[in-house]
Amino acid sequence: MNTTVQKEPVKSSLSSSGIASTAIWKAELELTLARVREQTRLITCRHEGPLRVQKPFVQDDGSCHIYLLHPPGGLVGGDQLTIKVHAEPETHTVLTSPSAGKFYRSNDREQRMSVTLNVEANAHLEWLPMETIVFDDAQALIDTRVVLAKDASFLGWEVLCLGRRASGEKFDRGRVRQQTRIDHAGRLLHRECLATSQEWRLGAWGMNSASVVGTLIAVLIPTGKAKDEAQPKKQVAVLRAAIDDPNLVVTHKGCTILVRYLGDSAERCRELFETVRDLLHESESFAHQSSERPRIWKT
Repeated sequence: MNTTVQKEPVKSSLSSSGIASTAIWKAELELTLARVREQTRLITCRHEGPLRVQKPFVQDDGSCHIYLLHPPGGLVGGDQLTIKVHAEPETHTVLTSPSAGKFYRSNDREQRMSVTLNVEANAHLEWLPMETIVFDDAQALIDTRVVLAKDASFLGWEVLCLGRRASGEKFDRGRVRQQTRIDHAGRLLHRECLATSQEWRLGAWGMNSASVVGTLIAVLIPTGKAKDEAQPKKQVAVLRAAIDDPNLVVTHKGCTILVRYLGDSAERCRELFETVRDLLHESESFAHQSSERPRIWKT
């Protein structure tokens, strides 16, 4: 594996009042996965700043599970995280994290996390991070872009917690923007944007005072006719029949399955999403991929 380590920037710091100082901390991680002797291997890992791969874990079926580590544990004002992943043909990669991400109180400077996932032909990639906790007065931007080749498949989720309600910490001030774009075979497949406001957080048309919102997106590989929508419709029916929870909604758009959670428990959201993942891996599109759960989820 080719590894390049660059000099780490100066760390952002918090003053006694909890406001970020003028220093900022930028971190980047670039990964390349390739098929080597019937296994998915991490062949390139370049990092700058406090963003690491704990270790690539090759599974018995040849897939590769990668745990992403951000030692500071969160972002303060001005901090930036950039993650770029390139999955070469016929690879199967699962990316996750051992702990929740955090956007701390900011001094009106944006905190940015940018993720770009490039998946080539006949490859399957899963982006399954733990939840992201946004503290009061944060200025968070989460920007995710997925680029899929024609015969690539993808499964990813984001779980966003506004404050920590169980600890009595609310999210009353600040801003969160979450942007997701998925391109498939050179064309826009899916795009959405979440932007918080007081009205959206409290209104019945928005979060209705809930504190946790989660989105799972799965892009299936069509089987049979290229534009046959029977497969995603079938999967939606299976998911709806198997999971009975008033906080979960399952829909589809073309070959894309969309699962939404709105409630107050990140743990319950992850539990439901893991069940959805298990069921999708039993489908025709994901049948050739392993549904093994990352071991870190069990600790």
